[in-house]
Amino acid sequence: MNKLKTAGVIFLIALALGAGWALWMGLKLLAWIAAAGLVIGIVAGAALKSRSRPKLAAPDDNARLG
Repeated sequence: MNKLKTAGVIFLIALALGAGWALWMGLKLLAWIAAAGLVIGIVAGAALKSRSRPKLAAPDDNARLG
């Protein structure tokens, strides 16, 4: 009975370590996805902002002379 108890404890420790590793890898993946989304959002926002900005007209040389 003592060997079975030891094997059960070892199994639970291995299970906990495996679950912890899987959780850590999942959180790292989630962090990478969030970072990629943030970069894409910043780039898209900057592109939309520069696209919607009105173009400045060139100064009219005739207006200054006249």
